[in-house]
Amino acid sequence: MNPQVHRIFSELDSHLSPSDKQWIVETTEENFTRLHYGLGLVIRNKFIYASEGSVGNELGLIFGNPDGVSSLLSKLYWWHLLKIEPTREMLDLAFERHLIIWSEADKEAGMRLLEEQRPLNESGV
Repeated sequence: MNPQVHRIFSELDSHLSPSDKQWIVETTEENFTRLHYGLGLVIRNKFIYASEGSVGNELGLIFGNPDGVSSLLSKLYWWHLLKIEPTREMLDLAFERHLIIWSEADKEAGMRLLEEQRPLNESGV
């Protein structure tokens, strides 16, 4: 996973209260969309719109859909809190569920970005 994604997780871990994190952990797949206006909004504002060159910003540029990207990153954070290491198949399904995929090439570009092992910008976020 891209080190920037892990930095996003670390910042969210320190930003969110234990009760916020517990609420996220208790979210089920069926009601995952309830995270859209809380966690998703934090991710959009802090890691997509305000972080030029970041993994969130780059995914937003690839897919042109900040809401979908924040949903994808919310799913990754949910898995992080559940201590689940996502497989390629899990990531593939998450991309298809949360993003409008215009082409297989776009999806592969997004996957490569998430799997990249180096930060995309000097700040690392």
